[in-house]
Amino acid sequence: MSKNHKKLYILNAVIVIAFFLIGYQYLEQGSLVDFRSYHSRTQNDIQERSDTEAEISGMRQAEMYIEEEIPELAYYENYISKKSGGKAYLDVYCNKTNPIELYDNYKKFLGYYYPVFVDEKWEDHSVSWECFFVSEDFQEILWREIVEYEFYSIEEWRATSWYKDRINSVMEFLNEEKELAK
Repeated sequence: MSKNHKKLYILNAVIVIAFFLIGYQYLEQGSLVDFRSYHSRTQNDIQERSDTEAEISGMRQAEMYIEEEIPELAYYENYISKKSGGKAYLDVYCNKTNPIELYDNYKKFLGYYYPVFVDEKWEDHSVSWECFFVSEDFQEILWREIVEYEFYSIEEWRATSWYKDRINSVMEFLNEEKELAK
């Protein structure tokens, strides 16, 4: 594991723990919904919503668009499954029935987008891998960098060291697994 990858892994773990602790602090005060249930949505939950078919359709379209346009997710899914011994899986989900207004750090309006999250899902917790935003016309995907909260096009995302470190680590592991299976 590279030095940068270790730093990113540690940063991600710190963020997850911070949200976990903050979420429970607010839960005790009764002012915030349990953040874990906010992120732990399954496909069955969508069907149980009382939202209209059109709204659910927009959510599902955003999820499907991400899965079609970002083939790396198949590698992520394989990696997570193998690394966890089948105890975790990749979860791609949109948590909004309608697109939201999206602004950059400079308060510039970017348009209306569906947020789509890519998480490593375990029985008792989730680990955030990526956060994408799909335009309401399903023609553009933006990736949100977690530390600086900057938005990048998919092409720019693939050029980042964040992406390169992650995909190299994933592919290295999968190739090692493939060699061991021979």
